[in-house]
Amino acid sequence: MTELNQRHMHSLECLRLETDCRDLAKSVRSPDLRSNLLRMAHNWSDLAVSGPCAPSGKGTPGTEKQATLIKSMRTGNVILIVENHELQRVFMAGLMESAGFEAVQAGNADEALSVLESRSDIALLITNVVMKGSTDGVELAHAVAIRWPSVKIIVVSGKRGLMESDLPRKCLLLAKPYHDDELVFEVRALIDA
Repeated sequence: MTELNQRHMHSLECLRLETDCRDLAKSVRSPDLRSNLLRMAHNWSDLAVSGPCAPSGKGTPGTEKQATLIKSMRTGNVILIVENHELQRVFMAGLMESAGFEAVQAGNADEALSVLESRSDIALLITNVVMKGSTDGVELAHAVAIRWPSVKIIVVSGKRGLMESDLPRKCLLLAKPYHDDELVFEVRALIDA
């Protein structure tokens, strides 16, 4: 078996183990166990891309091509992130990209609506509730649910008193603070549903 075939087989096995960990995390009730399983899944994902013996620094020949191939195998989904705080928005986009998604960013609801009007490949919207501009995240979620019913929605909020009943049907409310792995888990669960 050639080295490239061995790396490919290794990557496929790591992706299988990643999926197993994520599936198991969906069924456990303990937040600590769930978090550990999601961390393990993330580690398997990293190993799938980096390979079993990747040297530090630059990757081995074919590693970049292999990483691109694996990412394309894992997802073709585009996530629209709406957050008025640039640093948080960029961080969340990086988190989604490291999980294998394509991330598109918008600083407010008006920008998000423009993106949705110009792109038909948005699979999921993540929006903060409190934003600058004419529309908040709850109003944005309702508008998106009506105009683009196939787009899944996660509303992120640190606001007390906001309930899922305030949001459109099939919309997930994620309370701040949350763990990064929890957000990635919820994104995958909604997209896979």
